[in-house]
Order: sequence, then C-alpha cells, then structure tokens
Amino acid sequence: MAKDTHTLRTFFDGYALTLRFAGDTAHFELWIPGEADPEPIATIPALGGELEWAPTAAVEDYAGIIRYIVEKFAALPGDRRRYSWNKKWNVWDRRFC
Repeated sequence: MAKDTHTLRTFFDGYALTLRFAGDTAHFELWIPGEADPEPIATIPALGGELEWAPTAAVEDYAGIIRYIVEKFAALPGDRRRYSWNKKWNVWDRRFC
C-alpha cells in the first residue's frame, strides 16, 4: 500500500478499505489481495463538496460498511483531513493537531 494511505477497515479475506489524500481530495479505495492497484470507491473534496461514487466500484460484498464509513466521512464538518477513523467504535474522531 502507498505510504500516504490509511487503512480504515480490513475484511476477513484480506480486502482493505483505505483513505488516501491527494492534495485537497480524499480518495476511498478497496485494496484487493494480489492486485497491484487499488479499486477506486469514491472521492470527495477535503473541504466541503459532493461525494462522488466511482461508477465501477466493486463493493458488493461489503457495501453496507463501506457506504456507512464513506457517507459518515462526507457528513463531517470543516476540514475532513482533521479526522481519523476509530476502528474500535466505528466512528470518525477529530484529531488534535
């Protein structure tokens, strides 16, 4: 996985939902075991803006949890880069920088 990628959720079969920031855009990706590149899921600007789902997003097996995590991220106020995913409680927490 890329250095700037944060794993949000790892599934039982090795798939992983990740978040990567490229400039002012958040990219959600699904890492598939054995694949060199991640599968795009969705993008959203870090500061406001609309969530865009990738038309080819392969999320059928994990649609519920992926949709929950991504939509909760889209609903965060302010600069979304100030939040991190709390894996234990399945919520976004504000980071204190």
